[in-house]
Amino acid sequence: MWLSRSISVPIDRLVEKAKQISKGNLDIETIDLTKTKDEIGILGQAFHQMLKDLKHYISQHIQVIESNRLVKELELRALQSQINPHFLFNTLNIISKLAFIEGAERTSDLTVSASNLIRYNLRKLDKPVTLKDELDHIKEYLTIQKARFQDRVSFEYDIDESVLNQMIPSLTLQPILENAFVHGIEEKETGGRIKITVKGISSGVFIELSDNGNGMDEKIRQKLLNYMNEDEPSTLSTTTKSTGLGTINVFKRLSLFYGDELEINIKSYKDVGTSVIFRLPKLS
Repeated sequence: MWLSRSISVPIDRLVEKAKQISKGNLDIETIDLTKTKDEIGILGQAFHQMLKDLKHYISQHIQVIESNRLVKELELRALQSQINPHFLFNTLNIISKLAFIEGAERTSDLTVSASNLIRYNLRKLDKPVTLKDELDHIKEYLTIQKARFQDRVSFEYDIDESVLNQMIPSLTLQPILENAFVHGIEEKETGGRIKITVKGISSGVFIELSDNGNGMDEKIRQKLLNYMNEDEPSTLSTTTKSTGLGTINVFKRLSLFYGDELEINIKSYKDVGTSVIFRLPKLS
């Protein structure tokens, strides 16, 4: 009986684990199957490793699906415009040339900036770009905002050119700055300030996008920092959707691109301003 039970009990445990896995429960503990050194222990070790590999494969598959979903979401938003973007791009180029010929140089420069923004948005969103490309895109965006806000806002740049070859997902920094304008700078009558800091650090690249706007509610700040738990738009309150969805989309795309080495932080104080900080791992 002892010999029989020494064989049947481990097999029964293995069968029970297999039944739970077949029902979709992958969080079961299988380390107890690997304790013996006999053939059943070897079978338990193989079973344990297969479960581990299965969970790893599913995790990777989910990341790929999520990455594709986020890219498609951005592409669909771009397609919502009823005007063909290529037609609009070509039209802006014509307007720019006419404005230059007529001596309206500021109008020409502004039109060129808008044209460059559209051209940048026409690129494939699943292709990474250099940090230099992303910053050039931001400068075009800020040129347009400067024409809108005039002397109400100023821009500061602290850029370490040695890290500008760092690869980064496209269109991940502009949405953060757009939120800074909409929720921080827009209500200020004067003295608005946007600062962009990019520096090399021992672990990779430090990026800080800061404003001196109204600051962010602590609940919103915490919700944004818990971005990986925000799987559905419905989990965001109505008051935070305009800020949250775009920001969470950016955070998730960066996380999928850089993995666990990415660090994201938000510092915000009432009537002082907000800083969004990224620490990106160095990519060769």
